[in-house]
Amino acid sequence: MLGHDACMRFLEEDGILDRDVASLPDAADIKIRRALGKALTRPELCTLMAHAKLHLSAVLDISSLVDDAALTGILMDYFPLPFQKMFGDEIGRHRLRRGLIATALTNDLVNRMGTAALGWLAYDSRTDLAQIVRAALITKESFDLPSIYSSVEKLTAVPVPVLLTVLLAARQLLAAGTRILLKQSANFPGLYVEIATLRPNVSALVDLAVQQTSNSTVARALVAEGVPSRLAGFVAAVPELKDALMVARLTVDARATIEKAKSVWREVGAASAIETLKLVLDQISPQDNWEARAAAGIHDELDALQMNIAVQVLKQNRLPDNLVINTDPRASRAIAVARDAAMRPSLAAMTVAVRLLRQALMAQPLCEHLRS
Repeated sequence: MLGHDACMRFLEEDGILDRDVASLPDAADIKIRRALGKALTRPELCTLMAHAKLHLSAVLDISSLVDDAALTGILMDYFPLPFQKMFGDEIGRHRLRRGLIATALTNDLVNRMGTAALGWLAYDSRTDLAQIVRAALITKESFDLPSIYSSVEKLTAVPVPVLLTVLLAARQLLAAGTRILLKQSANFPGLYVEIATLRPNVSALVDLAVQQTSNSTVARALVAEGVPSRLAGFVAAVPELKDALMVARLTVDARATIEKAKSVWREVGAASAIETLKLVLDQISPQDNWEARAAAGIHDELDALQMNIAVQVLKQNRLPDNLVINTDPRASRAIAVARDAAMRPSLAAMTVAVRLLRQALMAQPLCEHLRS
């Protein structure tokens, strides 16, 4: 519900939506509905989706994104195969080329990510919509999500609620990865370059995660419903894969192997209590958009701190085995506060813990706090 409200807010700010005219609930109505455990009705969701798609398509139509060479296939796929073979060159020069690509990108993103996640990314990050789409495209291709969608479409004998579980997992991964990329850089290189950089490492991380979760309770339950084991393992691995793009970027920045980067990322997160804080933070239920933005901001700070430490550890070629925080008093106190904050989860406690961790672990060369 907060995501849909965020979507309406950013559409209002862009002058696209008037809630009264569109018969959509205002902030007071949403607060009442949340208290009653109610959400938007289907007609309201359809109205919101229509406004979001029209606005996003118009923004993309005038953006440089649609000129990226990696999107040529989207334009070709709009036309029947015989037309592609007969008029390939002409299609590339079609006078409605930009609009066709923009429409295809819009439909795919909104249908796959949903208006709630898209609205939240736009409202919270205040990033140009074209940049959000660019980050989503890189995320989608890095995780090879089209193959997930294709696999789901072939499972005609599997109950619909089970299929929705699989698609929801893919949606969560798409939204999480998009947010990570938006925070890493506002200026991506060409789509081909960025995807080629990230996809091999992300693919390796997916394989490792699926191997570890293939026999989990979640995976076994999905297999029992007719979901292929590989796909079931992917769904079970999604919680672990949400930071895969961070680890993939870490391998590039530190010039490390994917195995070592993953190990250092995990060890740093565990030794500094960062991973504990992130797990607890995910369990806090925001009561309004301000609290949701605060929680997202804290999570971003924890990711950035973990990345900073991990890069320095890897660049100094420190071994991840038995990596622990040294007995530096300031660092030890900050970690103790972080672990205490995790025992009494609140946004206030998380904020204090993150500030102390950042001050302590950034006060001197980070690796002086660490030993292997």
